[in-house]
Amino acid sequence: MKKLVFAVLLLCLFLCVAPLLVACNHTEKLPQDSQKEPNTPLQASEGLQFSPVNANGYKVSGVGSCTDSVIVVPGTYDGKPVISLGTEAFKQNQQLTGIVLPESLKSIGRGAFSGCKKLKEILLPDAVETIGKQAFKDCTGLKSITMGTGLRSVGEDAFGGCTYLSKVCIPDIAKWSAVEFHDRSANPLFYAHNLYIGEEPITNLTFPENTKSIGRFAFSGFTNLKTLVIPSNVTDIGLGAFSDCSNLTSITLPFLGKSPDLLQNAHFGFIFGAETAEASSQSVPASLTAVTITGDKQITLREHAFANCTSVTNITLSDNVTYIGDYAFAGCTALATVTIPGTVTAIGSNVFSGCTSLATITIPDTVTAIGSSVLSDCTGLSALTVPFLGETSTDEKNAFLGYFFGATDYKNNQNIPESLKSVTIIGGKTLGDGAFYHCANLTEIVLAASTESIGESAFSGCTGIAGISIPQSVRRIGSGAFYNCTALSGVNITDIAAWCRLEFDQYIGSNPLSYAHNLFLNGKLMNNLVIPDGVTGIGSGTFYSCTSLTSVIIPNSVTAIGDYAFYNCIDLCIVRNNSKLPLKIGGTNYGYLSNYASIIIDKSGTITDKADGGEYIFSENCFLFQEKNNIYMLLAYTGESETVTFPGNIQGSNYQISRMRGLGGVKNVIIPNGVTAIGDAAFYFCENLKSITIPESVTSIGDLAFHYCTSLESITIPKSVTHIGESAFANCTALTGITIPAGVRTLGEGAFQNCTDLESVILESNISTISEFAFADCTALKTVIISGMTKSISKYAFHNCTALNSIALPDSVTAIGECAFYGCTALREILLSSKITGIEKEAFACTGLAKVTIPNSIKNIGYGVFHDCVYLANITISQGIKSIGSYAFSGCNKLVSLTIPDSVTNIGEGAFYLCEGLEHIEIPDSVTGVGSGVFSHCTKLRSVTIPTSLTYIREGMFYNCSSLENITIPGSVKSIGYSAFYCCRSLKSITIPNSVTDIGEEAFYGCSGLTSISVPNSISVIRKRVFFSCTSLKNITISGNVTSIENEGLFGCTGLSVIQFQGTKSQWMALRKYSSWNGATGNYVIRCFDGDIVKQ
Repeated sequence: MKKLVFAVLLLCLFLCVAPLLVACNHTEKLPQDSQKEPNTPLQASEGLQFSPVNANGYKVSGVGSCTDSVIVVPGTYDGKPVISLGTEAFKQNQQLTGIVLPESLKSIGRGAFSGCKKLKEILLPDAVETIGKQAFKDCTGLKSITMGTGLRSVGEDAFGGCTYLSKVCIPDIAKWSAVEFHDRSANPLFYAHNLYIGEEPITNLTFPENTKSIGRFAFSGFTNLKTLVIPSNVTDIGLGAFSDCSNLTSITLPFLGKSPDLLQNAHFGFIFGAETAEASSQSVPASLTAVTITGDKQITLREHAFANCTSVTNITLSDNVTYIGDYAFAGCTALATVTIPGTVTAIGSNVFSGCTSLATITIPDTVTAIGSSVLSDCTGLSALTVPFLGETSTDEKNAFLGYFFGATDYKNNQNIPESLKSVTIIGGKTLGDGAFYHCANLTEIVLAASTESIGESAFSGCTGIAGISIPQSVRRIGSGAFYNCTALSGVNITDIAAWCRLEFDQYIGSNPLSYAHNLFLNGKLMNNLVIPDGVTGIGSGTFYSCTSLTSVIIPNSVTAIGDYAFYNCIDLCIVRNNSKLPLKIGGTNYGYLSNYASIIIDKSGTITDKADGGEYIFSENCFLFQEKNNIYMLLAYTGESETVTFPGNIQGSNYQISRMRGLGGVKNVIIPNGVTAIGDAAFYFCENLKSITIPESVTSIGDLAFHYCTSLESITIPKSVTHIGESAFANCTALTGITIPAGVRTLGEGAFQNCTDLESVILESNISTISEFAFADCTALKTVIISGMTKSISKYAFHNCTALNSIALPDSVTAIGECAFYGCTALREILLSSKITGIEKEAFACTGLAKVTIPNSIKNIGYGVFHDCVYLANITISQGIKSIGSYAFSGCNKLVSLTIPDSVTNIGEGAFYLCEGLEHIEIPDSVTGVGSGVFSHCTKLRSVTIPTSLTYIREGMFYNCSSLENITIPGSVKSIGYSAFYCCRSLKSITIPNSVTDIGEEAFYGCSGLTSISVPNSISVIRKRVFFSCTSLKNITISGNVTSIENEGLFGCTGLSVIQFQGTKSQWMALRKYSSWNGATGNYVIRCFDGDIVKQ
């Protein structure tokens, strides 16, 4: 009996615990065999309703009388397997929290669990093949579902409203990919967002090789997906397979659309749910930046394939892409790089239109056709490589760069973005007329090695190109091809013989040398030209204006030289003539070859020199000298070395260096002892010269001696030098420091002007005057040390030295010239010695000075000396100074107050104009003259003391002093000038003394704060607009001596209530009769001695 009771209790305990176990996570807490083995310990729920599906099995058709919260569906019923859950079998079962499904189950019917809101988890057996429409709809408590291996299809809205789903477990990617989902909400991923294989979460998905197809909506809503790789063995991808994968960043796929053989849906947005290309932009994830197309079949990118995919930054195309259709990438505003493979043969129109982030693009030479506007509105494009210009390589009508950017003819090349700097052409034989016409922003153009012809105006107006390489295949260059290419400084060729055969339609404009002047052979500057043996003729204009040439060797094979072939080769001083051509020095025949020559050496070695009174000597070590009046001059170097040591002497004598030729490619020069002078323009424009050694024997450096030696970084001037000429080192933009030794007595004008890298200057020399423009525009110059022997600093000496922050002026300096420190915006303070007697016009204008003391040795502060010193807040004007010049302190808007000493007798026009911070100033009695507009636009000026010594308030003296509240006009003042108090809006009252006999036009115009005023007996005429728009003026007293009020004298005085006229009514009416005044605005009373006149 006890054993029986114990068994019953044990059974009851099991029945209570079993539902709890079923409700738990099956994969973690419930053994998998409990659903698969027929001998499961779980007992099937009772009361379920069943109905036959067919002769071979049953389905659960309803819950029947079963009240279990966790239902265990039996594997068999009536001896046959349970293979289906019928339509709405468990619909709206609010008690159901869990369910155990048998391994025999093959299908779940329509709405089977619809509305089961407490159901938390589902484990589908491997045998389940179909899930019906709305099977789990609105199962709002469902959090996890584990799929079996046999699933084939899921019906419409099967998981609609399962908003708490967070986990979908699948056994195999390939099998899951083959499942057919009716729509997005048929896929539990649409809500769950997280996909697991077993217990491993997936964020980066690479499909296995056995995957053949990916069904529609297969991964819809998979927001945890970051990267995706689809192999080339996949041949079918359904619509929206990856829709709503909102965090996807990169994708690799074998084709676009549904399949590689179907062009109808071949656009990028198809796999994201877009049925048309136009809808792609709304479907492609905003997170997606990188796209790679692989595939082993021929691929055609259809029209609009990637259009408006605004998040994509990088696209790599398969080597099997052969065609890119119209607008394929249009509107991809983030696209920065795209790789076009060498298999592409044609590109449609507007393909990259509006790709504003695209910086570089290369169209390979396999492409034989390019549509119009292919790059229109690519506003960020900087570099472009194309096989040709135009629609095809033979297209003459559209063979210009603008065709790619929407232009209809070459004169509209302005459509090209300003950002485009470099264009490389890799194919084609002809560069058409106007190919790069007026492409002023281009800095580099590379021509194809196959180019044979360059058309008219091809590069005309390309003002940004510094160099051009002409392929040896080029046979003709059209008229004006390089017209106005003003920045050209070099022409590179690869073959001299080919260049000699080239035909130019014109000499000026056709030949790039007419602007560039420098010829390079394989990157090396040509100073010494050797015409190869076998060349029989040199074409017309071939070396036109090639000033880099210093010598030329003409071989025996040359029988003809065209017109102007060497015209303007002004440095061509040595001609070695091995031909039979009868060349003569100064001759203009044979293309001006010998026109500029100093010597001609024939094939026998005989030298003919220039008959100019001197003897020319050509040394064996490639130097050309001239002896004249017992003075030897070095004229030219004809060697090829980058480092050159000049001769120690010539025929035992010292020599000077004249205007040197042949140094264009030289980087280092060593001058030995024996050289006494570096002559004018000796190394002029030696742009490659980096270093030079000057010996102690040199005493003079001539004008322009190193002008434009832009690579010269340092130089030591020996103590023997006594003279440095004008612009001697001007535009040596790499020079960083210079010491001028004590021996230098004269420094030429502009000696170091525009040395933009020059940071320090030490003047040890006994130079008495720092010359005009000596260091002007040295924008990096920070410190200057001046010798105690310097007496004056000439005009513009340090003009625009914007980095100069300190300079010590020795006591020896007595004069500072006009604009000497103008624009030195970093200069904060300067100490002026008591010996300075003169500071000229604008000497310190527009500097950064914050404080200055002007010594009493200076009697006159000149015109604009400190104008626009916007940091100048502290000014001390010493006793003894007599005048302040016009505009001396104008624009010093940090100046708040100023004391003018009583030695000052005159203040010039506009002296404090636009001193917007000035609040108070007192003019001493010593001042007898003040210029017009002296305080104009001092908008913070509140009070001014006018001395009794002044007899005139000049025109505009307080113009727009909008804060001026009170002012006393002394009895010495005889007149108030035009616009003297114009728009002094804070001025409330003013007393005009009887000494004033004239008030100028607009004197109180716009004084809107003025409430009353009395016109004295001394005034007979109130002039035009004197009180115009004094809107607060209520009372005005007008003397009976006034005989005329001119036009608009009181116009706009809208607050006027009383005019006190000190005369009779008849006098007033007479005044009105003979006045052009048209009255004041508003209602007021004219109060006369004998009664009132009311104006309405």
